[in-house]
Amino acid sequence: MRQLFLIAIALGFFFSSSVSRAQDCADIMLGNIVFAAGEIERQQRRKQKQRANQRLHQQFTVSWHACFRDDLPACNRALTYQYINRADRRRLLQKRTNLLAARREAAERVHQHELERRRAELAQQRHLAEQRAEEERQQHLRELEERRLSDRRAFL
Repeated sequence: MRQLFLIAIALGFFFSSSVSRAQDCADIMLGNIVFAAGEIERQQRRKQKQRANQRLHQQFTVSWHACFRDDLPACNRALTYQYINRADRRRLLQKRTNLLAARREAAERVHQHELERRRAELAQQRHLAEQRAEEERQQHLRELEERRLSDRRAFL
C-alpha cells in the first residue's frame, strides 16, 4: 500500500504544474487508498463470517441427519442452530418428542419386564418353600407313624 501511495504522489508531481495541484492529487489518491484498504478489510471480515456460518451450517446439517437417525443429543444440538427456520425447528422438535416418547416406552417395557421377572421369581420361591414345607410335613407324618408303630411293637 505504501508503494502505491508513493507512486500516486510521484505521478501527481509529474503531471501537475503546481504544488497545490500535486497535493490535491495526493489527497485524492490517499483517500482512494484508505477507502480501498477499508473495503478490503470489510471483505475479509465478511468472508471470515461466511466461513464461520458455513461451518455452523455444516454442523447443523450433520446434527440434523443424525437426529433423524434417532440420535437424541444430535436433535438437541441441531435445535441450537441460530439460523434455523420455523418449519425445520418444528420438525426437529417433533422428532425429539417422538424419540423421548420412544425412550420412555422402552424404559417402561424394561420396567414391566423386570417386574414380571421378579414376580415369577417370587412365585418360584414361594412354590419351592411350599414344596419344602409339604416334604417336611410328610416326613414328620412318617416319623410319627414310625414312632406309633414302634411304640405299639414295644407294647405288645
